Parts: sequence; C-alpha cells; structure tokens
Amino acid sequence: MTMSSLDTVRRSIEFDRPDRLPIRIREFGMCDVHYVWWNQISGVQSGQQQSVDEWGCLWVRSDVENMGQVKVHPLVEWKFIQSFRFPDPSKPSFYEGMGKQFEGSGDKYVTTNLWLLLFERLWSLRGFENTLIDLALQNVRLESLADRIVEYNLELFENIHQRFPVQIHGIMFTDDWGTQQGLFIQP
Repeated sequence: MTMSSLDTVRRSIEFDRPDRLPIRIREFGMCDVHYVWWNQISGVQSGQQQSVDEWGCLWVRSDVENMGQVKVHPLVEWKFIQSFRFPDPSKPSFYEGMGKQFEGSGDKYVTTNLWLLLFERLWSLRGFENTLIDLALQNVRLESLADRIVEYNLELFENIHQRFPVQIHGIMFTDDWGTQQGLFIQP
C-alpha cells in the first residue's frame, strides 16, 4: 500500500524509511506539500514597484523580475531604536484568509512560512554592512535586537499553532548566511 503524502513527508523528516522521497515541484503538478500563507509582506508585492513590510523596511523592485531589495533600513542608526515600533505578531489581519487555504490539502503535508527569520531580518533592519560590523564587534544592541526578533518569531509560531493546532504540520523559513562561495562569517 502506498503511503499518503503526509506520511511520506513526515517519515522523511523523521528518517523513518518512507516508501519514496517526497516531491515538491508544484509547477509540474507533483507536490506532497500544501502551502498555507499568512499575510506577511515579503518583498515587493505583485504588480507594485515598491512595498513597505510590517517591520518598516522599504522594498524596491529592480528592472529584473524579483522580490526586490531593501532600500530603507529603519534601524540604520541605533538612535532610531527608541522610536521603532516592532510588529505585533497577534495582529488578526496577519491570519485573515488562512482558514480557506486548507481547501484541497487532502492528505498532504501542510506547511506555512516565515521569510527573513533572523539574520536576514537583522540586516533588513540595520543594513548589511552595519549588521556585519555589529557581529564583528559583538555589539550588545544587536544581540538585544536579535532576541526581540526571535521572541516575535516564537509568538508568531504560537499564534499560528493556536489558530490551526492540527492543520499545519510544519513551518518553512528562510535565512541566508552565505553566498555560493562560503559563509559571511566564521562558523
């Protein structure tokens, strides 16, 4: 008997000998995963040239089709931290419409996402060069900011779990710490 998509993905994650490898190629109609999105602004929104995300970062799209680049970093100077408003992970509008997205999930592994988990969120707020300098100098303010970002992420995950305790099986997230040649910092 063939395993369900849910069991195939779950058993793969747990190294529990699935009958095949999970597939995640939506473009070809082959996918064991069903995606449910919350209302996070991650880059330039469709049909726009620029967007401001929930953290106050201004994203601008270049001439090449892409998600855009952060051009305004709200915490480029530490003096701005006193007036900075952290997003509220309990904001109901973040989760509006998620319930409808479960339609068609069937026996698939259901996941949601969080873009810019920690390092990417740090540099989007501070600027890339500032973040690397802060890391090199072991700046306590950067450590404090990182702690606040982690607290936000954990509360966001908890809110999603409270709203959909059994429907979401996993969370994908992004955090880019390197290039094709190596890491930005020493391991």
